[in-house]
Amino acid sequence: MTKQSIFWKIMLLLYLGAVAYLCFASQDGLPKLAQWKFPIPADKCVHFAMFLPWPLLSCLAVKPVGQRSARTILLLLGMTLLGFALAGITEWVQGLLPYRSKDINDLIADSLGLCSGALLFAAFYPFLQKSRTR
Repeated sequence: MTKQSIFWKIMLLLYLGAVAYLCFASQDGLPKLAQWKFPIPADKCVHFAMFLPWPLLSCLAVKPVGQRSARTILLLLGMTLLGFALAGITEWVQGLLPYRSKDINDLIADSLGLCSGALLFAAFYPFLQKSRTR
């Protein structure tokens, strides 16, 4: 296992820990945005941002940059689908917690973050490969 591989696996674990905390912690301990003026609610932006890095981190943790593009696209598709499952599970679990609630709009924001992250990863993967081969 290379240092790069270990790095991405650690990053993925830290990311998953942060997402778990944000999804399952009591909202009393989370910061409040008092003067939010953006038309999209702050919590939906947070959900979007939480799931945006999933495709990149999960793909790099599983497979290092430099392999064939066809396999990478299949891996990206699989990891994005796994991300959808994780987003659904987090909403379901939130519905079971007495201090949280499930919200379909959170799941939509999670899904938009996942799709955006997957598109960004697919768009920038060729550049990652080129920088890797230099």
